[in-house]
Amino acid sequence: MNRRQCMAKSISLRRVVEPTELASYFPQILSLSKKEANPLGFIPSGGMKTAIFNRRLLALADDATGCLAGYIFFGGVYPSAKIFQIAVEPAFRRLGVGSSLIELLVSHLEQFSYRSLVADIRDDLEGALTFYRSNGFTQVSSHEGGATRGRSILTHVKDLDTDDLFSVYEKRDFLVSQIHGLASRGDAKFSLDINVYFDLAKRRDYATQAEELIRSALAGIVQVAVADEFVRELRKNAKPNRTDPVLNMALCLPKLPRVNRDDLARLQSSLHDLVFAELCEPTQQSWSDCAHLAHAALARSTAFVTRDSTLLKASPIVLREIGLEIVSPQELFALLPSELQDHSERQSGQGFRALQANPPIAREFLEDLGGRNRLYDPISALLSIENSIVRSIEVNHRIEAIGVVSISEELGARPEMAVACRPESPDRRLYVDYLIDSLLRDASRHAPSTVLLQRIPGQSVVNEVARARGFIRSSNDVFEKSAIGRPVYPSNWSSIASDLQTRTGIRLPKQCPLERERNVTIAVRDASKEFSLPVLETLLGPTLIWWTSRQAVIVPIEKQWAEQLLGVRANLPFDFIEDRDASFRSLRGYVSSPRNELKMAAGSLIFFYESKRGGGCGAIVAAAKIISSTVAKKGAVGDEDSAHIVVDDLDNFSSTEEVLLTKFDSVFTMQSHVSLDALRHMGAADGANLTCSPDCYHSEVESRSFMIDV
Repeated sequence: MNRRQCMAKSISLRRVVEPTELASYFPQILSLSKKEANPLGFIPSGGMKTAIFNRRLLALADDATGCLAGYIFFGGVYPSAKIFQIAVEPAFRRLGVGSSLIELLVSHLEQFSYRSLVADIRDDLEGALTFYRSNGFTQVSSHEGGATRGRSILTHVKDLDTDDLFSVYEKRDFLVSQIHGLASRGDAKFSLDINVYFDLAKRRDYATQAEELIRSALAGIVQVAVADEFVRELRKNAKPNRTDPVLNMALCLPKLPRVNRDDLARLQSSLHDLVFAELCEPTQQSWSDCAHLAHAALARSTAFVTRDSTLLKASPIVLREIGLEIVSPQELFALLPSELQDHSERQSGQGFRALQANPPIAREFLEDLGGRNRLYDPISALLSIENSIVRSIEVNHRIEAIGVVSISEELGARPEMAVACRPESPDRRLYVDYLIDSLLRDASRHAPSTVLLQRIPGQSVVNEVARARGFIRSSNDVFEKSAIGRPVYPSNWSSIASDLQTRTGIRLPKQCPLERERNVTIAVRDASKEFSLPVLETLLGPTLIWWTSRQAVIVPIEKQWAEQLLGVRANLPFDFIEDRDASFRSLRGYVSSPRNELKMAAGSLIFFYESKRGGGCGAIVAAAKIISSTVAKKGAVGDEDSAHIVVDDLDNFSSTEEVLLTKFDSVFTMQSHVSLDALRHMGAADGANLTCSPDCYHSEVESRSFMIDV
């Protein structure tokens, strides 16, 4: 059975929140409560019926069959709510129902301005602890409890996205946004220190924490990789002429992409000055530690995971100066809850439709969402504006999410957008990411813009994804983001700089810096700051900036994959989107031979050449930015990575046991395809060279001018 056949089918869940409807499910709820001897939390002694009529119990049902999927029983006193029990019917487990119940409750509580959600979990319920932590709960205390002597109760808290009089909101403008919080950091990929590996391999005191991290990696929940220094340290300490199982197992761990040695040495030295400032001369260990950190930073790891107290203490300054977070294994799940949800819950995308909707249908969807009075007025107001663009996601003929953007033709008017989804939907994050990306491109399609996004209480997934995409809270009710919306290269720099200043107030240098500079100074109002071009690209995305020294690579892709992965030649902008999650994602994946690893460097531009095989046009059809490249065993490509690609049989892409998986975002398709003659001017001598991903030459400005047709 191939991977396509193994994908789970999508389910559509319906919320059951009204007491009268919940009462009809009471026999099933009571039966499930009694069956659950070891649920994701404590089983209360009774009071289910009272909870229903006090609106302290919410449930989800299968929309197709009407069967109960699960329920969540909660209580508490404002401003804190407390989960007493979550229970899921066996037939609906491993489908994201538990996480959907949490999200449903969070949405409900945020509408009524609750500040936090509490869960007490026994320390022996490992599955429950993993579940709650993966859904954003953080342990805050522990105390003795339970019927068994020696058992502890671990109290976990999830902060809700709610404002009140005690909220402290630091207004950060465009210039002081932190790059590590933006979407260009890509998917969560963690670099491991050798001490974390030894915790597991040698069963040391912290083995449980290391085990949890490695188990999550094997399950595809997170990605882990090791630096070249990791392998060098192990080889140096290995026993000669003897089989070393610890070393052999370590050699099977994924490796960080190779990086330039000179860049590595320079950053290693800079890091040593930051982290070990008290040392007059580097020690062997301190120099090795900085080699780990430098490789992780250059490979754009999300974080470096270690138990070394010196490195952990230096985390704030390394994050500020280098952009790399240093975390302990126990901090990992609390820091990135949205990235660490159980990806076995992700659905394949079969049956998804992305459509252009009309306002009346969108209003019906908002009414179906319910919520407190006038909650969705900001969205209704946008739906009432003439020429607004409305997009929707439909599953099994039911709308799961909508997005709307209003674009005024008046100069200086800022586009406004809003997104709402069913919080109980297992694929809610996928839908929201797709809609925000699409609407942001709609808003900046014709000119750079500062786009406003309405913040709706109870839509915490929308708010999370917006922050990850670079939106900043400008008021209690609104996020905003400035976007160029098109690629930038030397010949269009002046016009884009002029449009950007006119429409957003952001001033770029009038003279194009792309031929000689890697840093530019930009100004907003009375403030100015210097940014590197990669950071500028992130802050003003979606865009691609092609400066002279930027590496770029051309890769081949067949017509069918170009249509599914890149959206080339869609009959309608939001026509039926095949059956792959990759088509919905802002972050997508390209599979090729491991021999291309050095050319697929993070931060490079990637141009997709559609080969003539299978009826292709024999031209470049799209451009994007590489986020990461990882060499992986074919059998180790799990569900998480598979969700970003559109191929079934990895054997077609490499004759060895490994493949190179390259993640990319910021996709722009070409309005006019770039012919083979144009490719020759960029350094691709002939079509055959495209099978080995040739570099693009950067010396000629003309070689970048074709991007005017993107």
